[in-house]
Order: sequence, then C-alpha cells, then structure tokens
Amino acid sequence: MGKEEMPSMGHIPSTNHHSHGIRDRYHVQHENRSTNFAVFVTATITIVVSNLSFMKKVDLMTYTVFFCILAVVTIAFNIVIFLLLAFRYVHWVYMLYSAVCATVFTLFLARDSQLLLGNKITLMDYIYAGISIYVDIIFIFFSILQLGSRN
Repeated sequence: MGKEEMPSMGHIPSTNHHSHGIRDRYHVQHENRSTNFAVFVTATITIVVSNLSFMKKVDLMTYTVFFCILAVVTIAFNIVIFLLLAFRYVHWVYMLYSAVCATVFTLFLARDSQLLLGNKITLMDYIYAGISIYVDIIFIFFSILQLGSRN
C-alpha cells in the first residue's frame, strides 16, 4: 500500500478553470462585436428605462391588465414563430421575433422598476421585483444578441 500525499490544511488545489459570465459563455456562439454590442445596448436600455420609470410620469402599475394581455400575446407570437421557423429558417422573421421580444421585455423592465419603487409594498414584492428586473435584463440581452448575430 503506497503512501499518498496529503495536501496541507491551508492549501486549496488550483484548477485551470475560470469563472465565466454570460458574455464569455455566449462568446463562443456569437462574434465578439455582436456580444459587445449587446452588452452596451442592454446596459444603455437598462439605465435609460430605469431612470425614466423613476420619474413616474406614467404609473405603469395601473396597466396590469395590459401587461397580462401583452404577456399572452407574446407567448402566442412565440409559438407561431417557433412553428414557422421549425420548418424553414427565414432570417427576417427571426430578426422580427428578436426585436419584438426586446421591446416587450423593455416594457416589462419599466413596469418592474416602478414596482420596486412602490410606496406600500411588502418584502415579497421587493424580492419579486428584483428577480423580475434581473430576468428582464437577461432576456433583453439575449434578444439584442440575437439581433446582432449573423447566424
């Protein structure tokens, strides 16, 4: 029975793995320019929409029915586009789909930003709004990335 070397207590074995973010993960599938473009546009949209929703000229929380209908229409649109693109890839339809998704999630970002600023909200509302804002930003990023890709 051979003697095995034991690592010292304070030593953590090093690996060659680096933590990769969303930008690095999808860099393999998309060109560097389109990825950087998507990051820049998403950051710009997030900052502008958040600042505009903080001004509260229009209270988007009163349009809850509109946002529910918008969500249902977006799901139906996604199903139609999926069925259309499943049989034959049409580039302009794919770009239209990406643009519509980016626009819809920008509207949801504005609503969720206003939800976060509401006066009489509970802790669960804060958690829901924070998660919703994160998901909206991720979907905006992916939609813009699809718009910028040539594949």
